[in-house]
Amino acid sequence: MHPTRIGAAAAAAVAALGLFTAPTQADPDERGGTLVAQTTATHARVHSDRRPMGAGLYDAKANRTHISWMGKDSGAYVQEYDHGTGRWSTPVKVGSSFKDKHNYPVMVQADDGRLLVFHGAHNSPLRLATRAADGTWSDRSLGDVAPYHASYPKALKASDGDIYVFFRDTLKEDDRTKFVDDRPMQYLVSTDDGTTWKSSGELTGHPYILGSERADNMDEVYMAEITQARGRFHLLWTMAGGGHPDVHGHGTQIHDVFYAAFDPATRRFASVTGEDLGDQLDENEMLTKAIVWRSNRELLHGTGFTHSVQTLSDGRPVIVFYDNQPGGQRPWLTAGRWSGRQWEFTRLTQEYGLLDSEKIGPDTLRVYTTRGSEPGITAFLLDRGRTWRRGQYIWTDTRLQKGNVIEGGRDPVRMVAETNTGTQDQSAQIGNVYAVGEAR
Repeated sequence: MHPTRIGAAAAAAVAALGLFTAPTQADPDERGGTLVAQTTATHARVHSDRRPMGAGLYDAKANRTHISWMGKDSGAYVQEYDHGTGRWSTPVKVGSSFKDKHNYPVMVQADDGRLLVFHGAHNSPLRLATRAADGTWSDRSLGDVAPYHASYPKALKASDGDIYVFFRDTLKEDDRTKFVDDRPMQYLVSTDDGTTWKSSGELTGHPYILGSERADNMDEVYMAEITQARGRFHLLWTMAGGGHPDVHGHGTQIHDVFYAAFDPATRRFASVTGEDLGDQLDENEMLTKAIVWRSNRELLHGTGFTHSVQTLSDGRPVIVFYDNQPGGQRPWLTAGRWSGRQWEFTRLTQEYGLLDSEKIGPDTLRVYTTRGSEPGITAFLLDRGRTWRRGQYIWTDTRLQKGNVIEGGRDPVRMVAETNTGTQDQSAQIGNVYAVGEAR
C-alpha cells in the first residue's frame, strides 16, 4: 500500500500562498496535571452513534461548561458545570423526536449567549433546541427552512459569529429515483445567532457541497469530525456505498480517507496544498485533490468510520484514522501528517481504539483511546504526527463507547465520555456520563 504523494510543484504552490511556515522546534506543553474522570450522571444515557464533536462547550462569560448526551427514548439532555462552585446541575431534557441511535445532540453557543442544541436527525429534518436568556428551553424543527433528510449533524461557530451545521442528506427520502447510497453533504448557516437559516443549496446553487455520483456507487460521505484552526474548518472523511456498478448498498464497502479545508469567510474549499476547490467538491476533486489514503481494495471495509483531525503550530494537518486489516486482524490506528510536499504515515497501535484527540502543545496531540472491553481511557501523546508514547491511564468504572473532546474546554471538563451500554435499546437509559480533565 502506498500513501498519496503530492510533489514539488504542489510544495512550491504552498510556499507561494504562504499557508504553512517552517515547523516549530518548541518543546510541547504536556500539561503536567493528573487526568481524572468524574461521573456527572449515572444511568443517564442510551446507545449513540454520536461523532466525536459537539458534545459540550465552555462559556467563558458565565464560567460554566455545558455538556450534552442522548438519554431515554433518544431525548437530548444537557447538564452544566459551575467552575466557581465545582458543582454539576441536574440534567435537563431539552428536546425530543423519535427513537433512533443517530438522534444525538450537538451543541454550539451563539454570540448573543444562547445555547443551541441540534438533535433528532436521522434521515429527517434537523431539530433545534434553544435556551433563552432566562434559562428556558424551546424546541423546534428546522424542516420549514431546511427540508433535508439529515444525519450526523456537526455544528461550528466561525470567527465572525456565523453558525454552521454540516450534515449528510439521504436523497432517496425526497427523490425515489435516487438510491440508498446517495448520501452527500450539505450545510445550514445562520448569520443572526441561530434565528434564521439558509441552506448550502440556496447559497451555492449546487445539490450538495461534498458528494459524488461514482460508477462504483461509493457515494456515502462519512465525516466523523470537523475542527477549527486559523479561521478555517478542517474536514476529514471516508466514503462508503455499494462498491460496484451493479450494487447499491448502504455501507456495504468503506474506503479511503479524504481531507479538505473550508473557509467560512468565502464558503469555499481548499486542498491541503492551498489550491482553491470552489464551493463544491465532486468525485473528481475528491479523488485527485482531497485524497489522503487509499485503502486496501481487497477489504470490504478498508477504513473505519472514526477518525480525528488537528493542526500543527504552522497550520499543517495531522490526522488519526483506522487502516483496517485482512483476515480478522485488528485494524491499525494510524497517524498521517502533511509534510509540505506529501502525506506521510506512521502506524501507532493495534491494541487500542480511538475516542478523540486534542491539541495540548504547539505540535503535540493527546489521543484518547480505549482497549477492548476494558474500562477506562488510555491517553497517548503524538508528537509532530510521528512519535507515539503512552501517557496517563484514566480510570472509569465502566467500559466506554464514546468520547468527545470539548474544543477550548477548561479543566476539569476537557472531554465528555460515555458508557458502552451493551444494548441498542433506546429505552435502556443505563449508561453513565463522565467528564474528563485535570483534577482541580
